[in-house]
Amino acid sequence: MELKKNVPSVAIKEGVYKSLQMTEDDFRMIYKNDPYDYFDYDSDNLEEVRNFATSNNIQIMIIKWK
Repeated sequence: MELKKNVPSVAIKEGVYKSLQMTEDDFRMIYKNDPYDYFDYDSDNLEEVRNFATSNNIQIMIIKWK
């Protein structure tokens, strides 16, 4: 019998996003105000993915993997 693990992926994704919000000031201090952006992946908003791929700034994409 194979056991499947249920991972609360939505909760983890939301936790990562919240952690980035909470540590934003620390990152800006560590990276000397280098511009960076983070966003929650949304397949209905591919403009954000395009910006992620082409930006000269540091980009962080939060994505849920099934």
